[in-house]
Amino acid sequence: MISLFNSLSFSFILLFLGITGIIIRKNALFTLISIEIILSATGLSIAILSSYWDDINGQIFFLVTLTCAATDSVIGLALLLQLYRIHKTLNIDLLNEIKK
Repeated sequence: MISLFNSLSFSFILLFLGITGIIIRKNALFTLISIEIILSATGLSIAILSSYWDDINGQIFFLVTLTCAATDSVIGLALLLQLYRIHKTLNIDLLNEIKK
């Protein structure tokens, strides 16, 4: 059995990697992937704590969060595909300059 500390540590490492990915990367696709990592890390920590406290509500909330994350990724990928078709770039800085 994996301890609660190790499980939550893994979840917080994933959360930190997702936040770092948003800050460092300038590509919109990698930013979208980082957002998905953050959503997965928070859902994982909720599911871990729910399992630790023997409560099913947190695991149900994780499934709802996972469904919302999947919807978010589909909509985000569709928007990124349209942006790439129009502007031929996914660089966030260049897209901000195009908007001006």
